[in-house]
Amino acid sequence: VFTFEYLEPFANGSCSQYANCLHCLTDSQCGWCELTSSCQSRSENEQETCFLGNDWRYLTLLPGMCPNCSNYISCTSCVNTELCEWWVEEARCTRMGQRPGSVVTTEECPMPCYQRNGCDACLDQKGRCVWCQATQKCFSFSVYTSEYQFGLCREWLDQAFPLITAHENSSLTHKPQEQCKACAAHSNCSACLSALSCGWCHDASNPMSGTCVRGDFQQPHVECSVALGGREARWAYAQCPDVDECGLGLHDCHPQAECTNTDGSFSCHCRKGFIGDGRSSCVRTCYNVCVHGFCQGEPDYKCLCDIGWYGDDCSKNCGCNNHSACPEGYQICEKCEDNTMGEFCQYCRSGSYGNATKEIGCRKCECNGHGDFDKGECDIETGECFCHDNTEGFHCEKCQPNYSGDPRNGQQCYYQCEARGVLTEPKGQGISSLQNYLPPRGGPPTRECLWIIKPDVDFGTAIIQLQLNSSQLNVTCGENAVYVYDGLPELVEMGSQSALTAVFCTEDALPTAVVESRTGHLTVHYKQGRPNESFSALYKVLSCESCDPPRECRDGQCVCSEGFVGPSCEEQICPENCSFALGRGNCDKNYGRCLCTEGWTGPSCNVQ
Repeated sequence: VFTFEYLEPFANGSCSQYANCLHCLTDSQCGWCELTSSCQSRSENEQETCFLGNDWRYLTLLPGMCPNCSNYISCTSCVNTELCEWWVEEARCTRMGQRPGSVVTTEECPMPCYQRNGCDACLDQKGRCVWCQATQKCFSFSVYTSEYQFGLCREWLDQAFPLITAHENSSLTHKPQEQCKACAAHSNCSACLSALSCGWCHDASNPMSGTCVRGDFQQPHVECSVALGGREARWAYAQCPDVDECGLGLHDCHPQAECTNTDGSFSCHCRKGFIGDGRSSCVRTCYNVCVHGFCQGEPDYKCLCDIGWYGDDCSKNCGCNNHSACPEGYQICEKCEDNTMGEFCQYCRSGSYGNATKEIGCRKCECNGHGDFDKGECDIETGECFCHDNTEGFHCEKCQPNYSGDPRNGQQCYYQCEARGVLTEPKGQGISSLQNYLPPRGGPPTRECLWIIKPDVDFGTAIIQLQLNSSQLNVTCGENAVYVYDGLPELVEMGSQSALTAVFCTEDALPTAVVESRTGHLTVHYKQGRPNESFSALYKVLSCESCDPPRECRDGQCVCSEGFVGPSCEEQICPENCSFALGRGNCDKNYGRCLCTEGWTGPSCNVQ
């Protein structure tokens, strides 16, 4: 390991072989003579070796004292070193070989700034020269702080920032001489003040009328009143005076707009009763601003108020909790909307919940179509549903025990398969073999299903309609079937009278089949065979307690009106009297159908 105490400076002694200061000082026996730009031995007398004419200097012995290219501020002194080159655009001296095309001889140097006469000559050539308007001299900007430190030149023109550009031969060219033009060449205030040492003499009543003259912040170099031919004049140098375009009629506002003067400009606003940008358009609208509503347009141009507001500008509250209009006046609520009711629409209607007097308002109960209407469907405060149709849950989204299905979105819950299930629901429901009864003390689930439907009605005998869709029937014909009886079959009660009304299986099923029982009892029997077999069906009860058209209560039963039959009473008995008057057929009143004469057919014997 070498330490400083064992190192000695390099010493050769052949000083004349070194061509520059830094190279010279690498030899500890040499020093640099700046006057002669030569490397000499330190052992010699400087007065005898480092002199030029009558001047002599001490040798430079420290590298930090060596002259650097950046120390030269003129092209001539830079290239005379023969070690530096001059960059004309930047007016900068740097080490030789840095950039191709740099100046390396005095013949290539541009004319020094101080030798250039006039503004155009000063700025038209490269070299970072600036023109001082106050002294009318050209100088290098690098000497500004040293020569003009007391503010003798407060403003100057710099060729690096020409004020005007022009297109010549389809290329953008800068013209520094344009900066040197006389102030009179500028015809408006903004162009005038953008030129150095120029100001605007203008008419006191119309600032746009004026002339551009030389001057400064204090005053113009000529009398403004003289320049304007004796008119009352004012001087602007720092910024252009404000022009009252509105008062002088120099604006472009729409005829239905008002002009407002602003500092340096103006603004246009459509008059009351008109709308637009104020310049290109001002379209008629309502005279008043519709605070809580909108303008209904022509021909009346009146405000159409939002519900709960009234007045010419829809700014007055009806006092109906924003749930009703009030064309007759305050708190005379026309019709409560948004699920509300009451004199001032202050209550939620049945089937909704919330608070009609607050922002939350009243929202419809969300019970999947299974809310109990007699109870109002749901709790008026919490929205929890009062469920029926064999459903349960906050939104009636689940089936009760012993029922299966998905009751969401108004779907049905079906009573499970039991060995003897008795259904007395007077409003009807569903039955299904998809879920089987499980004995409470264990054992296999029930596979043989028997549903006895006997609705509890207060008057007369109910008519029971069972509807079965083929999409819900998966029972293979020839192996199994669903049996429907009108009454109680013998397998339920010996000696009872019943009629086998229908037998259903998949292959023979209609898309939708409806079976009707008039005895007040309807029995469905099914014994599950294969594990994947099942069926589901719906039944409804028709009774005199709720017998709506096209049915009517007759002899204690809700039956079709005279002359019609079918599950929906849509089929006419012997339509058009079987064209009897034309001799085409007769009505069989026992079966309610037409017996057509030979040569005729159709429901009313009207097809030949």
